[in-house]
Amino acid sequence: LESELSEVSLERDRKSQLIAELQSRIDGLEDALKDARSATTETFEGKNEDLQSQVDALQHDLSKITREKEKLWLEKTKVEIDLKEIKLDHKARDIEQKEQNADQRKRRWATYILRPWLLFRRSDTES
Repeated sequence: LESELSEVSLERDRKSQLIAELQSRIDGLEDALKDARSATTETFEGKNEDLQSQVDALQHDLSKITREKEKLWLEKTKVEIDLKEIKLDHKARDIEQKEQNADQRKRRWATYILRPWLLFRRSDTES
């Protein structure tokens, strides 16, 4: 009975020792996991900050480009308006010129055709 008790005690001691070794290995793995997580978290936080700064820079560039685009669109619109005004002015001058030419033709007609004809007619009626 004592031999069996001593065997059971030895077995219990070996199992306890094995459990202690396994527990120390578990503790070591947990510590390594914590270290890895903290390193990963720090790495992710660093990457996150880097990415955030890149996103901010890109948003700034985008807003800059948008402002330039709006400025160019405004300038284009002003140029188009100026061009339309120039075309309207040119058209108005053309119309005015045509009216002046028509008036000159009427005056020429009256001067070179109508007056001599009236003078000729008067002289015919007087004679």
